[in-house]
Amino acid sequence: MPCSYCNEYPCDGYLSSYCEDCATLRRLLKIHDAKKCVSILKRVLIRNETQIDNKINIELKTKKIYGDDTKDYNVKK
Repeated sequence: MPCSYCNEYPCDGYLSSYCEDCATLRRLLKIHDAKKCVSILKRVLIRNETQIDNKINIELKTKKIYGDDTKDYNVKK
């Protein structure tokens, strides 16, 4: 039976209504304040082009030992 939240993955157990990932999200929302969880998810997952480029550039600066990887990304220099 598919998860009742995401409808993609099978339920975690016979009596469960959620897959493992959705069950974890549900538990986190019950443990922590929902507004705080949404705020964190928005701050981390929702990015604009400038933030994405900045994050890529920061990651590339820390990985200079691997050479110039900017050709693999659409990075504005």
